[in-house]
Amino acid sequence: MRSSSQRSTAIMVALVFKRLFQSSFIAGGLIAVVARLNGWRPSILSIEALTAHSPLACLFHKFTGWDCPGCGLTRAVISFFAGDWTLAFYFHPMGPLVGLFICYLFLLTFKKVNLWRPEKWFHARWSWSFLLILIAWGILRN
Repeated sequence: MRSSSQRSTAIMVALVFKRLFQSSFIAGGLIAVVARLNGWRPSILSIEALTAHSPLACLFHKFTGWDCPGCGLTRAVISFFAGDWTLAFYFHPMGPLVGLFICYLFLLTFKKVNLWRPEKWFHARWSWSFLLILIAWGILRN
């Protein structure tokens, strides 16, 4: 059983992460709106340039030479939030769905729900469906 100080520390850490998620989502949205108002339009080259030197390189692709089921998902989510949903679908078919899921998580942060418990996000049937589609996509693309 946790002591009250451990419980209050856990609640404080969860609150800090919740506020960081909210503020980064809002800041990213504002940056995307300002970029669009200044004439920036997402293109394959601009999204590739944003992700070319990412420190989160895919180790699966590096070692096998094959695309993993998630390859292109980051570029797809960036395209989704930049407002070009067809480009998001081009990078990864599940990109718009992941973008909507991130928006759903953002909206959940304003409810009195423990965000850090995955069983609260959505029903297990949806998570298994998402995982099976992702694996099928990974097999079919190679």
